[in-house]
Amino acid sequence: MRAIPSLLVVRPADGPETAGAWGSRSSAATRHTLIVLTRQSLPALEHARPLAAADVRRGAYLLRESAARGALTLIATGSEVWLAVETARRLETQGLPARVVSMPAPQLFERHPREEIEALLGPPERRVTIEAGATDYWQRWTQGRGLLIGIDRYGESAPLAQIQDYFGFTPEKMTQRIQEWAKG
Repeated sequence: MRAIPSLLVVRPADGPETAGAWGSRSSAATRHTLIVLTRQSLPALEHARPLAAADVRRGAYLLRESAARGALTLIATGSEVWLAVETARRLETQGLPARVVSMPAPQLFERHPREEIEALLGPPERRVTIEAGATDYWQRWTQGRGLLIGIDRYGESAPLAQIQDYFGFTPEKMTQRIQEWAKG
């Protein structure tokens, strides 16, 4: 959907992001806005501070910080954000620090100055993008140096838990994949 001209696609991760998306849609008056919600039951996200509509209008924000220097940045959108948070927790316990950036509206975030983008996302070679969809859109955020996790084919069908396991969209499999990539 992000390829459709003049269509702003927002994939909120939870209730506060959905409220922010709804509240910010009028600020995108020159664009049509599609707010994509999930049917899945998702765990509540822990926000370090109350989320503001401005965070969603910005397009991306830091959801989970890591005090460690050189931490990986897991970038996720929509229903994959909880997976990024859980994966970051697991990576930390195994000695690989990770922070999480929720990116509900990448089309808005890419409008910011390069310095602001780099400050939030960190070095491209330390970035991991996570979306249960095609990875080609996410190349811009890793610049060919990070890890793209997505699904680049179509046609699989199964109950949700089975399909998540099959494609590796579980905390265990995601953690293992990122660890292997980080080892180089």
